[in-house]
Amino acid sequence: MVNSRGCDSFLTLNLKVDTISNKSITRGFCPSKSYNFNGTLLSAAGTYNSTFKNAKGCDSFVTLTLLAYQNSNGNYTKHICDGEQYFFNNAMRSGNGIFIDTISNYTGCDSFLTLNLISHALPTANIFSLRDSICLGDTLILKASGGLRYTWNTKETNASIQIQPKINSNYTVTAYNDYCQHDTSKKIEVMFHLVEIKSNVDIVKSGDSIELTAVGNTPSRWVEWNPIKSTKNPLRYKPLKSEIVEVISKDSAGCIAKDLHRVEVQVGGRLIIPTGFSPNGDGVNDIFRPIFSGEVDIQTFDVFNRWGQKVHDYSEHKNWLGWP
Repeated sequence: MVNSRGCDSFLTLNLKVDTISNKSITRGFCPSKSYNFNGTLLSAAGTYNSTFKNAKGCDSFVTLTLLAYQNSNGNYTKHICDGEQYFFNNAMRSGNGIFIDTISNYTGCDSFLTLNLISHALPTANIFSLRDSICLGDTLILKASGGLRYTWNTKETNASIQIQPKINSNYTVTAYNDYCQHDTSKKIEVMFHLVEIKSNVDIVKSGDSIELTAVGNTPSRWVEWNPIKSTKNPLRYKPLKSEIVEVISKDSAGCIAKDLHRVEVQVGGRLIIPTGFSPNGDGVNDIFRPIFSGEVDIQTFDVFNRWGQKVHDYSEHKNWLGWP
């Protein structure tokens, strides 16, 4: 070659021949959609070939395996209770109904999700008892209704339970049907009746009367005394001997209390021996004899002078020493 000045120019060409490229790809399309392959919209599954220019400008032969993806459908049922809500398709749902949401499945096609929402009525839990109070030591039956199954706060699961509380207590039962639950509570008041026997004297003499009174922390509606077999309060009677008296008391709530009291009876009498007497007939201290009260049986009564001589013997004469 000749350059611009007319001289020879020697040019060396290093020619490199690039090879064509081959590539295989797999793609898919969703129903009612198509796939653009080198400017051609394909809507049927199959194998397709096309020629592209690669980055170096050479032919690139691409083989496409085209798959026909499918939409998916899902159905499920959700049970809720009246008053509850369920989040579905970006909204809170309640009541009975059919709800549909469209999302993308793993292939990117539409997935139609259908929700069957069913709302169930709540059970109505109830607790029945013959009364709302109980005497301390007594038992009471609580009976639940309104459900198919039950759970008490006492950990029992029967419909009926027997209780014997020592203090005021709340009892709660949860009633269940097939899907829902409801609970209710009942307060049981514990009442107690105490009684004490009060006596007007500590010791009663034989033949005298004693008065016993039953005094309770709550008013007694009815009492019974044993072994006297009386229902009076206060009770007044003449004990024949020392004994244990029992009182049984019932208040207006029906609670029963008992108490015991020992009645001490003094058998015999009080005996006093005078230190002197004046048998002069003036009517004052004319007779020398023992002074006693109650039941006293004198077997002997001897009087001695200062020299130890017996001057009177009651057991022989059965009379007292004195005037006349």
